[in-house]
Amino acid sequence: MRRLGLIGTALAAMMTLSASASAAPITVQGILFPQGVESFADAVFSYTPGPLVGPNWNDPTVAIGLPDYNGTTGAVALGLGGSLVVQFTNNSLTTSGDSTADLHVFEIGGQVEAFKLEISTNGILWIDLGIVSGQPTSVDIDGKAGVVAGTQYSFVRLTDAAPDGLS
Repeated sequence: MRRLGLIGTALAAMMTLSASASAAPITVQGILFPQGVESFADAVFSYTPGPLVGPNWNDPTVAIGLPDYNGTTGAVALGLGGSLVVQFTNNSLTTSGDSTADLHVFEIGGQVEAFKLEISTNGILWIDLGIVSGQPTSVDIDGKAGVVAGTQYSFVRLTDAAPDGLS
């Protein structure tokens, strides 16, 4: 039986466009965020859990803000084929102009699981960044097909990439 993918409590954009000047830089799991807490997702746009997601893991609002998984709370499960869309409201994801990672997803659990990662300017039209995995997952969006330099991407969608035969 396949474990349910648990996404830790944070998705973070490295490039913020409207961050306040008073934001203090922070480091999370070895990654420096120059704009501090404003680098992290601000709102849940949509959540469609896959089957068998239990009540302890079906609150998508824990994916907002800084990672705060404590061993029992602070994570949301995608479940087989499930998806989560978060929105950045006080900042946006943009290209960095170099090979530096622009987007980080913090996952928890003993088994690293794959998920499809997409970005959007409007929550309707999506740019596929591919199937990724890692703890954390870090992605450079520069040079990805469909990504336009300087464009402000406010939505990030994660969809469980169930192995063949399990979706």
